[in-house]
Amino acid sequence: PAQADSYSREHLWPRQRGVDYNGRDFSDIHAIVPVHWTNKQNRVDRHFSSCGIAHPQSECIRPTDSFSSGTEYDSTTFAPLTNKGDIARAILY
Repeated sequence: PAQADSYSREHLWPRQRGVDYNGRDFSDIHAIVPVHWTNKQNRVDRHFSSCGIAHPQSECIRPTDSFSSGTEYDSTTFAPLTNKGDIARAILY
């Protein structure tokens, strides 16, 4: 499929922050979620947090494409505007 229509797996805890490419942390079903590639591209290795706390609200970016419209991010944080509870529970457990 074309990249615009593709999904990928996203690690709720970014691999750049300590998850390796093998072992349980790479395949834990509770820490991996399907995401559209544009959300994965926007999140990179940013921490989950509300946008506009560590940086001015004016730096928050809200994508307008249909797959990313429920998110916002700045230079260090990424905030899904929905499913925050699901993400918090997955990281906690």
